[in-house]
Amino acid sequence: MASVTIKGIPESLLGSLRSHAAANKRSMNKDVICLLEEALSGHEVSQQAERQIAEWTKLAGRWISDLE
Repeated sequence: MASVTIKGIPESLLGSLRSHAAANKRSMNKDVICLLEEALSGHEVSQQAERQIAEWTKLAGRWISDLE
């Protein structure tokens, strides 16, 4: 497996990472990997949702409220 070194982490962020890892009963390394995976998979889900909304809009058109 590859290794990555991250330089210049602010102390406040480092403290937050330590606290998050401890709360999840994981090493800081494992917790950072999990956080990165979650963040990147969330982006993928967001892109899929945007594509789905675009497809629905093409099918249904835009809805304009007449309540205003």
